[in-house]
Amino acid sequence: MIRARFEKPEQVFAGCPDTVILPLSALTKADGSAGTALAARFPQLAGKTVIAEIPAIIWPSHGKAVRAQLEGLADLGIKDVLTENLGAVALAKEYGLTAHGGMYLNVMNTEALAQYRQLGLADVTLSFELAFSQAGALAAADTGFVTYGYLPLMKFRNCPAQGKNGCAGCSGRNELIDRKGEHFPIICRERQYSELLNCVPLYVGDRRLPPVGFETLYFTTETREQCAAVYRQYVNREAPAFRRTAGLYFREVQ
Repeated sequence: MIRARFEKPEQVFAGCPDTVILPLSALTKADGSAGTALAARFPQLAGKTVIAEIPAIIWPSHGKAVRAQLEGLADLGIKDVLTENLGAVALAKEYGLTAHGGMYLNVMNTEALAQYRQLGLADVTLSFELAFSQAGALAAADTGFVTYGYLPLMKFRNCPAQGKNGCAGCSGRNELIDRKGEHFPIICRERQYSELLNCVPLYVGDRRLPPVGFETLYFTTETREQCAAVYRQYVNREAPAFRRTAGLYFREVQ
């Protein structure tokens, strides 16, 4: 099964996977309210299973806002959340939501997977640092991999793109350019932290994967049209028409 993670609802394209992941802040308003039913506010999500992505980092000063957003999910009829740390797992339990484990949980062995299953996670995205050759014992109906995307390389409390005027006038999208001329996108997360993305996307749609339960396409800076094009190539198991990396999936961590 293929899942699609988007940065914003506007990227959702016709015919996309039935399971869609979106940041919590993209689904609820600033005060946490939803205002209306999911299908009325986001018609493109009608009939989809929507998973709300809890921020990977929640500073104490941001906790109240995140809780308000989680409460707003009830108005939208969303009962599933993506959890990237133990704190988010606890929040999901507190609000009676179904928790799905994200890639930042860094699950790389059967013991870690067993512990998260005991915590009640519905399924777990395995670490993108895990080689496919080592994934045999973890491959199951409730495990999966991120198999496409400009994956985050690091997170910043102090944004490297911030100027002398702070965040004033910033669109939340910037980039760093290295000495080789490679462009690394920077995405702001609600002015709480920023993420540096890889300059080349992960793509293994044309490779053989372990028999896991799901594969996640992780869309960030792409347009709706680009998302749709990647999805078509992926479901057809085609080699991509763009530069790509296979990450660590086909080599072992030393």
